[in-house]
Parts: sequence; structure tokens; C-alpha cells
Amino acid sequence: MKERILCSLKNISFVIIIALLGVACGDDKEESIDVGNEGGNGTVVGTVVKVDVKKAGSLSSLIGNDVKFNITDLTVTGDINGDDIALIREMAGADVNGDETNGKLNNLNLSNANLVSGGTYYNGITQDIFLNNELWQYMFYKCGSLTTIVLPNNIEHIGAFALSHSGITLFTIPNNIQTIGSEAFANCI
Repeated sequence: MKERILCSLKNISFVIIIALLGVACGDDKEESIDVGNEGGNGTVVGTVVKVDVKKAGSLSSLIGNDVKFNITDLTVTGDINGDDIALIREMAGADVNGDETNGKLNNLNLSNANLVSGGTYYNGITQDIFLNNELWQYMFYKCGSLTTIVLPNNIEHIGAFALSHSGITLFTIPNNIQTIGSEAFANCI
């Protein structure tokens, strides 16, 4: 009986050590965030987040204040509006006034996202007056931590100052782009 107890304790110790090592080493097990059909759902893997937005303007219900500044890679699908872009801007290093934040978002993939009307994303600018197939003016202006972006598949226009003063170092202009606004890439590396 004494041997069984010692053996069990050794096994439990081994399991606890393995579990602690996983936490200490940043074990990247998937953790799902499910907020229902209206808001969407997402998956967090370490600092990498994939989010499917079901209702434009609800991204902040999927990515809370407690994690938004830790995320380095974000993939967004579904309909997003100016309010969602405001959150992404914060995560990428600039708030709605262009002031610096603690955001660490480096890589943003919007290839399967749709930009739709509604919300405010920068300095009181609401994108209601812009085309849905446009990377809106000043959209990622001053987003210093953002180095790579994949545009939505349906984007045809890049607005004025859309990526200026950002940290963009890698950007591919899609074939379907028809116009690029003035200073869209001003002061980019």
C-alpha cells in the first residue's frame, strides 16, 4: 500500500511539473472565446488571435481590454466598421486621436473581412461617407507597431494617408486596386 501511494505521488508530481513547464514556457494551447452568434467567435493561440465578427461593431466584445495590448498577430473575418477599426488601431499602437498606445499588433490579416458603414475610427472621422471597398483615409495613420497588413480581398481604393506614419514594412498592393490616395504611404519604412 505504501508503495502504491509513493508511486501515485510520483506520478502526480510528474504531471504537475509538466503542467507548470507548459505554463512557464508559454504553452500555446488553443483557447476558444465564444460569445454567441450575434457577436461572433474567436480563437486565441498565445499572442495570435483569429476572430470571426458576425455583427459589425462588436469586435471589442470578442477582444477584451485585458488582452488587446498583448496580441501581435490578428486575423479578422466578417463585417467590420469604424468602431472595430478603432480597436484595431489601439492594438496597433495609436488610439482614435493618434496618440500612442501600448499596442503590440504587428501583423494584421483582413483578407476575408468586409469594411461596412458605421462607427468612428480616427479623430472624429466616420467612414459612412466612404466606399465600402476602400481602405479609408487615415485608417492606420500613426499605427507604429503595425508592420504587415493583408487588405480585404474586395478593396479597390486606398484612401489618403491610410497607412502614413505607420510601421508598415511589408505591404502588397493587390491587383484590383484602382486608386491610391495622396500620401497613403507617407513616412513609412
